[in-house]
Amino acid sequence: MTTVPTDCQIAHQAWPSVFTSNVDNACCTYSTGFNCAGACDIYCDDSKTYITGIKAQRSRFSGSFPDLGGLKRLTSL
Repeated sequence: MTTVPTDCQIAHQAWPSVFTSNVDNACCTYSTGFNCAGACDIYCDDSKTYITGIKAQRSRFSGSFPDLGGLKRLTSL
């Protein structure tokens, strides 16, 4: 049986320096699931399952923005 990765796991694979935990829905339920030194906010749906928005201050990040195409319910970036 194949396990479908959660949004937090997908985000962790795409951007591990920000989405620091690979545990199920850590980025939606724990303050330790992501780390961006105060330069971003992560928004999730009411069930704390899907990432719906990421607000990032671009000036705080370097390099190219990661591919977050696997986050199917992401509506705000």
